[in-house]
Amino acid sequence: MLVLPNSLFDKVTKEVHAVPLAALEQLPEGLADPVAIFPSRTRPDSLLVLTEFTEPGQAPSSQPFIWTRTQAAE
Repeated sequence: MLVLPNSLFDKVTKEVHAVPLAALEQLPEGLADPVAIFPSRTRPDSLLVLTEFTEPGQAPSSQPFIWTRTQAAE
C-alpha cells in the first residue's frame, strides 16, 4: 500500500507538479515495474524512479519520482 500525506497529495496533484490522478492510481504498479532506476546526482540518499502511465485518450507518459532512503525504510 502506498500512502501519501494530504499535504504531499495537494502538492503533487494541484500545487507544484499537477500530476493527473490517473497517474497516481497507477503508481503502485509503476513502482513495482519501473521503466528505469537511477541514483540521484543531487541527493546521495535518493533514487530517481522512472515510471510510465497512460491516461484515457492520451499516449503513454513517463513520470519521474524521487525515492529517498528514509521513505524506503518507512
